Amino acid sequence: LWYRRLAAAVYPEQVQELADQLQSHYGMLPQPAVNLVDRCCIKALAEVGLAQPRYVPLIVAALDALDAGQYPESMRPLIERDVAEAKRRLAAD
Repeated sequence: LWYRRLAAAVYPEQVQELADQLQSHYGMLPQPAVNLVDRCCIKALAEVGLAQPRYVPLIVAALDALDAGQYPESMRPLIERDVAEAKRRLAAD
């Protein structure tokens, strides 16, 4: 249920609220949960840029600065794909 709610979150505030709820309910989040929260945040940043175009340059800069090397090797392709997709969506608008 939590994973579905996180995946359905559209804006960073929603992701953060769900992450906070998870942490208060279960304690410190395990790395796989943190990875999922990070992926949801990347996707949500694209939504912010689409809703508030003035933030697009800042969002793109933040996405460009993201170091996928900080993630486990199995997560890197997913993070890189999420970043590329977010940037594609922002560029298309």
